[in-house]
Amino acid sequence: LSSSPAPARRGWRRKLLWLVGILVALLVAAYLVLSSGAFIKGVVLPRVGNALNADLTASDATFNPFSRLELRDVKLTPKGRESIFTASLIRVRYNLPAILGGKIAVEELAIESPIITIVENVDGTSNLDSLLKPAKAKPGEKKAPSTKPGEPAVVDVKTVTLNNATIRRVKNLKGGGRESLELANVTVTASNIKN
Repeated sequence: LSSSPAPARRGWRRKLLWLVGILVALLVAAYLVLSSGAFIKGVVLPRVGNALNADLTASDATFNPFSRLELRDVKLTPKGRESIFTASLIRVRYNLPAILGGKIAVEELAIESPIITIVENVDGTSNLDSLLKPAKAKPGEKKAPSTKPGEPAVVDVKTVTLNNATIRRVKNLKGGGRESLELANVTVTASNIKN
């Protein structure tokens, strides 16, 4: 008597279906975790802040990897310095397929009620210093070799809106006082920024 191969085929099909189902479930779970506000606030923003030698926080984050990022109550504070930037809302709408193709394609960049505060100390330092200095290499880490500059990125930004901005320059004086200059209620809109 010869055994039929049909039960063995059904067994492989069932295992393959289970494997595909598990893979799809893992992909959906990964998408939900990576696009969650908690992941953006707890992982992405702290890493960006560390790269800037600062603390970067937001009270809420909404993220769609393919088209949109929205951050509420954003605050950037250089380490050991006074806060340099706050905004009630930062919204970026972009075209991910175009970006993956090497084009910086942004439909909208909107910043609501930003406050930029630059504080200069008596010794000439400011809260900008740590943001402008390059990050120090960790011990044992080799410096990346310099490369020749390549082609500039293609930029296509439809609209940039800065709404109700406040820009402050504060200078600490030797006698202990402060000198302050402020520009308030600034609204700027730019459109069709391209190279």
